[in-house]
Amino acid sequence: MVELVPGVFAGPRLRQSNCYLVHDKTLTVLVDAGMPSDRQEISRWLSESGWRLDAVVLTHGDVDHRGQAAQLASALGAQVWAGSEERSFLEGALRPRRLVRRVMAQLMRPVAVDRWLDPGAEVAGFAVWHTPGHTAGHLSLVRLADRVVIAGDALVVGRQGPIMPRSWLNEDQEQARASATRLMAIGPSWLLTGHGPPWHQPRAD
Repeated sequence: MVELVPGVFAGPRLRQSNCYLVHDKTLTVLVDAGMPSDRQEISRWLSESGWRLDAVVLTHGDVDHRGQAAQLASALGAQVWAGSEERSFLEGALRPRRLVRRVMAQLMRPVAVDRWLDPGAEVAGFAVWHTPGHTAGHLSLVRLADRVVIAGDALVVGRQGPIMPRSWLNEDQEQARASATRLMAIGPSWLLTGHGPPWHQPRAD
C-alpha cells in the first residue's frame, strides 16, 4: 500500500477512476468504489491493509465512483456514506441534465446509503465540503491542517496539473468552476482526484 501523506493511501490501479483509503485513530474509510466490475480488486486490496473498514464514502453518484459500494460495504461489515445533497441522484429520483449522465443513470441501480453527510461533517480528520457542479450533490474531503484535498471529480489532474472536467460532463458548469476555484484557493499540498495521478505541490518557503 502506498501512503501518499500520513493516513491517506492510494487505492489499487482501477480501469476508470481512483479510490483512496483514509485511516486515523477513529475510522478507516474508503473514498469511492470505482466501477461495479472493480469490487473484487478493491476487496483484495483492502484485505492487505489489516484494518477493519468502517465506511465507503462516495464523492458523488456516477457509476465509476459508486461501483458496488453497498455490496462491498456489506461484505466487509461497513456502511455507505454520501453527501446529503446527492441523495436524489443516488436514490434514482433525479433526472440528470447532461445527456451522458442521463444515459448512465438509466443503467444504475439506487444505492442504499446508511449515513447522509452534511457540509461541515468530519470524516476521519477531513471536513466534508459541498462542491457542486459536476453533480448537484458532489462532495470533497478537505484536511486544512496539511491542505490535503480529496476532490472526486470536482477537479481532474492532467499532464499540466489540476484542471476542470470537460464541460459536457458537468451538470452545472458555473457551479463546477466555483467549486474548483474554492478548492484550489486552499493551495493544496496534495490534490487527490477521481481521475489522474496524485498531484503534490509543496508550499514555497
